[in-house]
Amino acid sequence: MDLKKSMAVTAAAVVAIAGTAGVTGSAFATGPSPGITRTNLTPFPPGSLLAGKWMVNTDTIKFQTKGDSRVVFQTVTYDPGADSGWHLHPGIVFVAVTAGEVTRWVGCTSHVYSAGESFIESGQQPAGKVVNTGSTQAALAAMYVVPNGDSLADASPPAPVCTGGPGDDDDD
Repeated sequence: MDLKKSMAVTAAAVVAIAGTAGVTGSAFATGPSPGITRTNLTPFPPGSLLAGKWMVNTDTIKFQTKGDSRVVFQTVTYDPGADSGWHLHPGIVFVAVTAGEVTRWVGCTSHVYSAGESFIESGQQPAGKVVNTGSTQAALAAMYVVPNGDSLADASPPAPVCTGGPGDDDDD
């Protein structure tokens, strides 16, 4: 996958929400819709190198890497109706919603995040997507910490097939 496409499907994501309850199979992967604008505040590639192994454990917070990583800061705007498509992220993405609201799907579970709220996505979560279901533009600030050499996103995972279909499940 080329870098431009990889960056185009990167979406901010959520703290690990309930796994795959209700998933009965999978469908084809989906790409992003128009209306998503990404601005890298640290050029990617290469991103900012976080060299070597890092471990910080302070004030009830622990952060650890096991080798070279890249850090990329990005702003992302979603026009009303814009959809990131189903995807995964290697490493960790820290996200703050700075304007509007987005609905984040992880597997068949959704949650609405509004301005002032934050979430985290990791490469160990089920495929997810972010959708602006509101009537105004939504804006996100994201910090990606990815293993050195990895892309910011993987758009190849299939969309989950949920019993009753996405949208019939309760919001968290």
